[in-house]
Amino acid sequence: MGWPKGVKRGPRGYRYPGAGPASIASTPVISCSLCSIPKPRSDFYKGRWCKTCHSLRTKVYREVNPDVHRKACKNYFEANEDACRERSRRGSRAYYNANKTECILKNRQWKESNKSKVKATQKVWREVHPDLVRTYNQNRRARKLNAEGSFTIEEWASLCEQHDYRCAICSELKQLTIDHIIPLARNGSNWIANIQPLCQSCNSRKGDRVIEADAFMEEVTLV
Repeated sequence: MGWPKGVKRGPRGYRYPGAGPASIASTPVISCSLCSIPKPRSDFYKGRWCKTCHSLRTKVYREVNPDVHRKACKNYFEANEDACRERSRRGSRAYYNANKTECILKNRQWKESNKSKVKATQKVWREVHPDLVRTYNQNRRARKLNAEGSFTIEEWASLCEQHDYRCAICSELKQLTIDHIIPLARNGSNWIANIQPLCQSCNSRKGDRVIEADAFMEEVTLV
C-alpha cells in the first residue's frame, strides 16, 4: 500500500507522514519507506520511517559512530542537566515502585558481594557529611531509648548558627557536638528545643547531668 495522492514530498523526494496536508493524520494505514510494511499512523514519528525501523537505524548508527554519539549525549546533558536529572529520577522512582521487592533483593545481593566497596563508600560519605551522621546517630539513639521527638539537619544547622558556631558552655570556636540539655537517660526529649551545641570537651565533662552553663564553668575552673 502506497501513500495517498496529494501528499507532499520531503527534501530528498521522499514522502513522509508529517509533510502532507491534515488528511494524512487521519490515514489509518501507512507504508514505511524502509520496510514497506503497512502500519497504523501511531507507529510513526514525524519522519518517513516507522518506529521499529527508526530504532534499528539509530542503534546501528550509535554502534558505528560511538564517539559522535557520546559527544552528542554529553552536549545535550550539559545543555539540559536539570531536566535530564529530573527525568532520570522519575524513571528510577517509577521502576523501583513497580519492582520494589526485586530491587531490594538485588541491592542486598550486591552489597553482600561487594562489602569492601560498600565500606569504602560509606567511609567517604561519613567524612563528607559529618553533621548528617551525627543527626542520624542521635535520632537513632533516641528511638532506641523510646524518647519522643526528632530533629533535622536543617534545625541543627540553624541552632549552630544561633550560637555563632561556638560551644554553648565555654563559647570557644571548636568542632561542635550534639548534646541534650536534659539527657535522654533522664527522660529528656529529642526535640531541637532540648538540644544544645557543645564542644567535645564540654560534652564529655557534662555527661548525663542537667547543669547550667555558669555552674559548669565554675566547676571546670575549680578543677
